[in-house]
Amino acid sequence: MLYDADLKNSLLLAGTVALPSPFPAPARVSVGVYAQEPGCDPDVYLEIVQVVDMHRTIVRIVRFEDVRAIQASDGTTPVEEAPLQSARQLSTKVDAISRALVGGANGSGKPVEKLLFKEAIVYVPEAAPVVHRAELGLTAIESAEDHGLMVAQCCSPGSTKKSKAP
Repeated sequence: MLYDADLKNSLLLAGTVALPSPFPAPARVSVGVYAQEPGCDPDVYLEIVQVVDMHRTIVRIVRFEDVRAIQASDGTTPVEEAPLQSARQLSTKVDAISRALVGGANGSGKPVEKLLFKEAIVYVPEAAPVVHRAELGLTAIESAEDHGLMVAQCCSPGSTKKSKAP
């Protein structure tokens, strides 16, 4: 069986989703650690920050253990043309960063992070848990009056519960 780079990449990306989206949108990717109690091993995560436009930023947080691969631009090639780096290839770099950050996270109850890539695409399995935050720049009146910005009216899909306006 021929095992070349294309086959390796196909197997690496099978069943994954590219974040940010839509592909090939690039994002700033940072390594973060979070430790709730002193002496605990911290949780290591990646924060994927996509600036959509001057009014909208999308932040996605995924566990590093869920990452399959990353494409990172070196500044000379577009991110979608950069070579794939598997999570296994990146683990030494991410581990070194997370160990350096642990002192700032242990017992603080606050996450700390450090830039990993200025422009990258992160590939995670379709079912990987993701914290998704949408940050919007609005005027004060839009912010005060637009109750439609609440995600699904504070309800899960299919729920009949409605949010109450103040």
